[in-house]
Amino acid sequence: MQADGRVIVTNPGVEPSGTDADWRLVEGMRLGGVFGDGPDIFGDISDIAVAGDGRIYVLDTGARELRVFADDGRYLRGMARDGEGPGELHYLPGAENGGMRIVLHAPNRLWIGSPLQHLVLDSLGNEVGRAPLRIPWYVEGEFITRERVVGTDERFIYQEVSIGAKRAEDDLDYPRYNYAVRLPRPVDGETVYGPADSLRIETQRVKVSSPEVRSIPGRGRAVVSMSEASPGQFAWTVGNGNVWLAHRSAYRFHEVTFAGDTIRTVELGDPPPFPPLSEVLDGAEFDPRIAALHVSPEGWLWVTREGDEDGGSIWDLFDNCGRYRGAVAAPDRPWAVHLAASGEIYGVVSDAFDVDYVLRLRLEGVEGARVTMETCIF
Repeated sequence: MQADGRVIVTNPGVEPSGTDADWRLVEGMRLGGVFGDGPDIFGDISDIAVAGDGRIYVLDTGARELRVFADDGRYLRGMARDGEGPGELHYLPGAENGGMRIVLHAPNRLWIGSPLQHLVLDSLGNEVGRAPLRIPWYVEGEFITRERVVGTDERFIYQEVSIGAKRAEDDLDYPRYNYAVRLPRPVDGETVYGPADSLRIETQRVKVSSPEVRSIPGRGRAVVSMSEASPGQFAWTVGNGNVWLAHRSAYRFHEVTFAGDTIRTVELGDPPPFPPLSEVLDGAEFDPRIAALHVSPEGWLWVTREGDEDGGSIWDLFDNCGRYRGAVAAPDRPWAVHLAASGEIYGVVSDAFDVDYVLRLRLEGVEGARVTMETCIF
């Protein structure tokens, strides 16, 4: 149906079992290990990316380099090692590298970086340019607290940007605005200053503890204050140039343009139950059902449920017309998820000893046949 120019797709509820009897996710490859010193022994994976030919890019900030593997797991090369020379990155100490991301865009460019730096490489690791992305926020009292590239297409770069807004310099309680931002894709090495299109996703509250003097190993004494933000209530992702977003407690998914127009709403009439209270976020003022959203190259919406399923995960699948196609379970709960074509999922999982692995899952029927991710016409 349509309302105010918006397409509304209403689906019946999920089956009581919570998973579709005709589909399953099967592990196709697990890259990583515990013993040895080979390139498939990872230190601390920050992010992964997958090329159209199946090459897997693993940003191992523990080892301070980017490692490239073929689709069958063979090691190909290393690049973006720690340093100040061409094709090298400056890695920050320890856990501060956790914000580093990698994003591929056609035909053969790779973005690597953090809010401090963006390095552009070709597929062989040669530096093409250094292209910091600057969001033009000039409002007095506002400042960028988070900024990362989340995707690219033929025309644009998409970023997640958070803006803090203090009334005074010593304000210990202030709002933080979270935006999806779209920037024109630059020529190699060009710096992007805008113009930028932005869509505000939500507002969080940030509370900062009063400054206190602490002893820091190796650094002596320093004045330290800790900040904590209220839990994010919305999940969002970018697909087909638009933003898909949902309140994490409701199975209603909105496709919104960067002009702020909602062009489609997809909903599930009887959504899955809330996870046990022990598995939701501490201090949350809402009960989340949704952990994350992802869009496949075919335009299918994959919804990751909040909470564990015996240590694994469950995805609810909607096709590109918004029809609910069922749910599938996986024995692991991957993060840094990348959806490839034809129902393949890549992600990172950690074992009980915090050893990181790259995992590839494949959507197939119960008889072992590959699932065809067909598209439909509106």
